[in-house]
Amino acid sequence: MKHGINSSRQAISQHLDVLEAAGLIRTRRVGRSKLHWFVGAPLKAIGERWPISTDKSISNQTEEDSRK
Repeated sequence: MKHGINSSRQAISQHLDVLEAAGLIRTRRVGRSKLHWFVGAPLKAIGERWPISTDKSISNQTEEDSRK
């Protein structure tokens, strides 16, 4: 399969349907093809609401992990 994906076409289609229902992608049909775009706003909203630790040791670990 294209791009080294080992999942079936049906499994990928079902997953894309779930992502679309969750508002994380938008889909447009063009002829026999379907085009998909990522919509990051729902994830951004979660990130903005996510509690931020005030514990310096946890904050430093998170920063070190992101640099790896």
